[in-house]
Amino acid sequence: MLAVQAALVAHVSSLPDTGKAASYFDTISRPLAAMLGIAFGFSTNFHASFRVGVVIVLAALVAVDTVSEVHYVSILSCAKKGATCTDVSTMTTDRLQVLIFRDLFAIALELWALLVTAYLCVAVGACHSRYTPRQLSISNPYSNIRDLLAKHHPDHFKYSV
Repeated sequence: MLAVQAALVAHVSSLPDTGKAASYFDTISRPLAAMLGIAFGFSTNFHASFRVGVVIVLAALVAVDTVSEVHYVSILSCAKKGATCTDVSTMTTDRLQVLIFRDLFAIALELWALLVTAYLCVAVGACHSRYTPRQLSISNPYSNIRDLLAKHHPDHFKYSV
Protein backbone atom coordinates (compact mmCIF):
# COMPACT_ATOMS: atom_id res chain seq x y z
CA MET A 1 0.00 0.00 0.00
CA LEU A 2 2.86 2.33 0.73
CA ALA A 3 4.21 1.80 -2.80
CA VAL A 4 0.94 3.09 -4.26
CA GLN A 5 1.24 6.23 -2.15
CA ALA A 6 4.93 6.57 -3.05
CA ALA A 7 3.94 6.58 -6.74
CA LEU A 8 1.66 9.53 -6.07
CA VAL A 9 4.42 11.32 -4.16
CA ALA A 10 6.72 10.82 -7.16
CA HIS A 11 4.06 12.29 -9.46
CA VAL A 12 3.48 15.27 -7.20
CA SER A 13 7.16 16.02 -6.80
CA SER A 14 7.76 15.90 -10.57
CA LEU A 15 5.17 18.57 -11.36
CA PRO A 16 6.66 21.93 -12.31
CA ASP A 17 5.90 24.92 -10.11
CA THR A 18 3.87 27.23 -12.34
CA GLY A 19 2.92 29.64 -9.59
CA LYS A 20 -0.72 28.56 -9.78
CA ALA A 21 -2.35 26.59 -7.01
CA ALA A 22 -2.30 22.88 -7.79
CA SER A 23 -5.49 20.89 -7.57
CA TYR A 24 -5.95 18.83 -4.42
CA PHE A 25 -5.45 15.67 -6.46
CA ASP A 26 -1.87 16.73 -7.21
CA THR A 27 -0.81 17.76 -3.70
CA ILE A 28 1.29 15.94 -1.13
CA SER A 29 -1.47 15.91 1.51
CA ARG A 30 -3.40 13.07 -0.14
CA PRO A 31 -0.63 10.43 -0.06
CA LEU A 32 0.54 11.69 3.33
CA ALA A 33 -2.92 11.18 4.86
CA ALA A 34 -3.10 7.72 3.29
CA MET A 35 0.31 6.75 4.66
CA LEU A 36 -0.66 7.88 8.16
CA GLY A 37 -3.92 5.94 7.94
CA ILE A 38 -2.05 2.85 6.84
CA ALA A 39 0.63 3.21 9.51
CA PHE A 40 -1.70 3.71 12.45
CA GLY A 41 -4.86 1.90 11.35
CA PHE A 42 -3.78 -1.62 12.15
CA SER A 43 -2.29 -0.83 15.55
CA THR A 44 -3.98 -2.48 18.49
CA ASN A 45 -1.96 -0.64 21.14
CA PHE A 46 -3.57 2.77 20.60
CA HIS A 47 -6.79 3.85 22.26
CA ALA A 48 -9.69 1.92 20.79
CA SER A 49 -11.54 4.99 19.54
CA PHE A 50 -8.49 5.97 17.45
CA ARG A 51 -9.39 3.19 15.01
CA VAL A 52 -12.81 4.79 14.46
CA GLY A 53 -11.00 7.95 13.34
CA VAL A 54 -8.82 5.89 11.02
CA VAL A 55 -11.94 4.29 9.50
CA ILE A 56 -13.33 7.78 8.84
CA VAL A 57 -10.03 8.92 7.28
CA LEU A 58 -9.87 5.82 5.07
CA ALA A 59 -13.49 6.33 3.95
CA ALA A 60 -12.66 9.93 3.05
CA LEU A 61 -9.58 8.75 1.12
CA VAL A 62 -11.70 6.28 -0.85
CA ALA A 63 -14.05 9.13 -1.77
CA VAL A 64 -11.19 11.47 -2.73
CA ASP A 65 -9.43 8.80 -4.79
CA THR A 66 -12.70 8.06 -6.58
CA VAL A 67 -13.18 11.72 -7.47
CA SER A 68 -9.51 11.90 -8.47
CA GLU A 69 -9.91 8.97 -10.81
CA VAL A 70 -12.96 10.56 -12.44
CA HIS A 71 -10.94 13.80 -12.76
CA TYR A 72 -8.04 12.01 -14.47
CA VAL A 73 -10.38 10.01 -16.74
CA SER A 74 -12.07 13.23 -17.87
CA ILE A 75 -8.67 14.81 -18.63
CA LEU A 76 -7.65 11.66 -20.53
CA SER A 77 -10.83 11.58 -22.61
CA CYS A 78 -10.42 15.29 -23.33
CA ALA A 79 -6.78 14.74 -24.37
CA LYS A 80 -7.76 11.88 -26.68
CA LYS A 81 -10.08 14.30 -28.49
CA GLY A 82 -7.15 16.65 -29.00
CA ALA A 83 -8.18 19.37 -26.55
CA THR A 84 -6.04 20.72 -23.72
CA CYS A 85 -7.80 20.17 -20.41
CA THR A 86 -5.01 20.82 -17.93
CA ASP A 87 -2.49 23.56 -17.29
CA VAL A 88 0.29 21.10 -16.59
CA SER A 89 2.34 20.39 -19.71
CA THR A 90 3.88 17.21 -18.26
CA MET A 91 0.54 15.37 -18.21
CA THR A 92 0.86 12.88 -21.05
CA THR A 93 -1.73 10.24 -21.84
CA ASP A 94 0.61 7.51 -20.59
CA ARG A 95 1.09 9.34 -17.31
CA LEU A 96 -2.67 9.83 -16.95
CA GLN A 97 -3.26 6.11 -17.50
CA VAL A 98 -0.70 5.31 -14.80
CA LEU A 99 -2.43 7.74 -12.42
CA ILE A 100 -5.82 6.22 -13.22
CA PHE A 101 -4.46 2.72 -12.51
CA ARG A 102 -2.84 4.04 -9.32
CA ASP A 103 -6.17 5.45 -8.15
CA LEU A 104 -8.01 2.19 -8.91
CA PHE A 105 -5.40 0.18 -7.04
CA ALA A 106 -5.42 2.65 -4.14
CA ILE A 107 -9.22 2.49 -3.88
CA ALA A 108 -9.10 -1.31 -3.66
CA LEU A 109 -6.35 -1.29 -1.03
CA GLU A 110 -7.96 1.49 0.99
CA LEU A 111 -11.28 -0.39 1.01
CA TRP A 112 -9.43 -3.49 2.21
CA ALA A 113 -7.66 -1.49 4.93
CA LEU A 114 -10.99 0.10 5.90
CA LEU A 115 -12.62 -3.31 6.29
CA VAL A 116 -9.70 -4.70 8.31
CA THR A 117 -9.69 -1.65 10.58
CA ALA A 118 -13.47 -1.88 10.99
CA TYR A 119 -13.06 -5.55 11.92
CA LEU A 120 -10.46 -4.56 14.51
CA CYS A 121 -12.98 -2.05 15.88
CA VAL A 122 -15.48 -4.84 16.33
CA ALA A 123 -13.02 -7.49 17.55
CA VAL A 124 -10.93 -5.38 19.92
CA GLY A 125 -13.50 -2.73 20.76
CA ALA A 126 -14.60 0.56 19.25
CA CYS A 127 -14.91 2.81 22.31
CA HIS A 128 -12.95 0.85 24.89
CA SER A 129 -10.65 -2.13 24.52
CA ARG A 130 -11.90 -5.58 25.48
CA TYR A 131 -8.35 -6.61 26.30
CA THR A 132 -5.69 -5.27 28.61
CA PRO A 133 -2.58 -3.68 27.10
CA ARG A 134 -0.61 -6.70 28.28
CA GLN A 135 -2.85 -9.04 26.31
CA LEU A 136 -2.28 -6.96 23.18
CA SER A 137 1.47 -6.74 23.68
CA ILE A 138 3.55 -7.15 20.55
CA SER A 139 6.88 -7.51 22.32
CA ASN A 140 5.98 -10.60 24.38
CA PRO A 141 3.06 -12.38 22.67
CA TYR A 142 3.82 -15.97 23.73
CA SER A 143 3.52 -15.28 27.44
CA ASN A 144 0.16 -13.66 26.73
CA ILE A 145 -1.12 -16.83 25.10
CA ARG A 146 -0.02 -18.81 28.15
CA ASP A 147 -1.73 -16.30 30.46
CA LEU A 148 -4.95 -16.48 28.46
CA LEU A 149 -4.88 -20.28 28.46
CA ALA A 150 -4.26 -20.27 32.21
CA LYS A 151 -7.21 -17.94 32.68
CA HIS A 152 -9.59 -20.15 30.69
CA HIS A 153 -8.17 -23.52 31.80
CA PRO A 154 -6.93 -23.02 35.36
CA ASP A 155 -6.86 -26.75 36.14
CA HIS A 156 -4.10 -27.33 33.54
CA PHE A 157 -1.96 -24.48 34.89
CA LYS A 158 -2.21 -24.98 38.67
CA TYR A 159 1.38 -24.05 39.37
CA SER A 160 1.76 -21.09 37.02
CA VAL A 161 2.71 -17.74 38.46
